[in-house]
Amino acid sequence: MDIDAWRLGADFAAIALALASMAYAHWRTQARATQKDIEDLERDVRDLDGRLTRAQARLDETPTSKALHEVALSISDFGGDLRAISERLKGLGAIVERLEKVTNRQEDWIRLESRNGR
Repeated sequence: MDIDAWRLGADFAAIALALASMAYAHWRTQARATQKDIEDLERDVRDLDGRLTRAQARLDETPTSKALHEVALSISDFGGDLRAISERLKGLGAIVERLEKVTNRQEDWIRLESRNGR
């Protein structure tokens, strides 16, 4: 074998070694990126699990449709009671107006009597 053949073989070996190094470097970079991606995904899943747990706890605390219906009925009954109280207050208002008229007449009479000297 002559020297040119050895050089050609060495060049091919160098190229093959360079390609193998590039492939190994690419594989290691991908493996690291994949491991980092897996860790990121695991952290995201833990975060989502916590959020889901909190959301379920909130849903467990929400009233049922039956309870909301009972509250609506109670509010409706309360509205009826308020209307009845309002009507009673109107009646009391009329009584107060009549008492004010009587009191005003008595005050007018007392003033008139005090002016007349009695």
